[in-house]
Amino acid sequence: MSEKKEWENLEKLLIEKHKGGEVVILGLDGQLMITSLDNFVRQPSDGVLYDLNLLPETIKIDNWKSFRDWSYMTVIEYLMKKLEESRGE
Repeated sequence: MSEKKEWENLEKLLIEKHKGGEVVILGLDGQLMITSLDNFVRQPSDGVLYDLNLLPETIKIDNWKSFRDWSYMTVIEYLMKKLEESRGE
């Protein structure tokens, strides 16, 4: 299978799982892991950022993608804090 076809298949999987309320992440062993968003956000914010490879110490600002990653990380930290507060954690 060509690399282009593999990316197309991955895109289809991501869209399908997104529509179903699930998230696809890359596990430590390089395998895709699928979980419900409800389950995913039950973990602490550091766990969410780790699973998304967005921990501050992993982001080196040297291009526009890393700039966006830093912005994503900042927003996710804030939203997770608000979620944790609403759950009384």
